[in-house]
Amino acid sequence: MLQEKSFGQIYNIAGNEIVTLKEWVEACAEAVGIEPQMELIDGNIGFEARQWFPFRDASLFGSCDKLKQQLRIQPRFSLLEGLRDTYNKVDKKRFTEPIIYSEVERAILEDVIGKTEGEQH
Repeated sequence: MLQEKSFGQIYNIAGNEIVTLKEWVEACAEAVGIEPQMELIDGNIGFEARQWFPFRDASLFGSCDKLKQQLRIQPRFSLLEGLRDTYNKVDKKRFTEPIIYSEVERAILEDVIGKTEGEQH
């Protein structure tokens, strides 16, 4: 990565797979050894997606193509392998910290799904 053309750039390094958000959640759950609990909701809920979507401040498309084309680097690990490795290296105390929801997320959880902040999501 110490190539000058990589300076200031952002690269996805999470494998060659193309996954949906649902598949990504399933892979994250598999990596940590749990069964995911997902609530699928109608997108027409009175809020703009960027107000409540977990990745509202980020691009929704991840590809390793830029990494492969610009730096000639091929991912060596699959998405699942990378998620497992990351989980195994992170301080597990981080997973006991409470989730901080935005006001919009709280409204959706309470009104649309019928859950309260005290429940697990």
